[in-house]
Amino acid sequence: MERNFTQYTPPPSERPYKVVLKGLPASTDIDEIKNDLANQAVAVSKVAQLTQRKSKFPLPMFLVEVRKNVPDRRDILDVSNCCYMSIPWDSFRRRPRETQCYNCNYFHHSSQYCDIKTRCLKCAQEHRTSDCPIKERIENPECINCKTKGHMAISKQCPKYPKTNPKKGDPIQNNTTQNKPNR
Repeated sequence: MERNFTQYTPPPSERPYKVVLKGLPASTDIDEIKNDLANQAVAVSKVAQLTQRKSKFPLPMFLVEVRKNVPDRRDILDVSNCCYMSIPWDSFRRRPRETQCYNCNYFHHSSQYCDIKTRCLKCAQEHRTSDCPIKERIENPECINCKTKGHMAISKQCPKYPKTNPKKGDPIQNNTTQNKPNR
């Protein structure tokens, strides 16, 4: 099946700078953080609370996205307090996964610039997965990308899931050759 569509990925100069804010309680309101940083002349575009991967339990860490190239704005890393508390900053490290669109569920682009027809992961209808009337877990789901049963389109088991190439410096996986001394 050939898909003919255009996609737009913003150049790195237009992408927001992402940092992780630590040192605040998990109960801190996101709007308070955004307003406090804005009062300190930081060009914040988004603040989101990070959660544990499996349990979705809110963590005392917040992802802060800052717009680049905004004149007369303070560098986010120069800010040392937020909401009356001393804070450390950490770099944001993404999970090593391929980008997958939440709108169409194809790979290599995000929903922000997607103009492809919306597809639900659960029922393949034209609505977002979050708006799906099916709320319970599906025992034997059908993948909307490869049309086989047993996994969803977000699964690494899908044959259509992009294979990632190991980065330079990463250890080689499944290396069967062993170093043997010369005789």
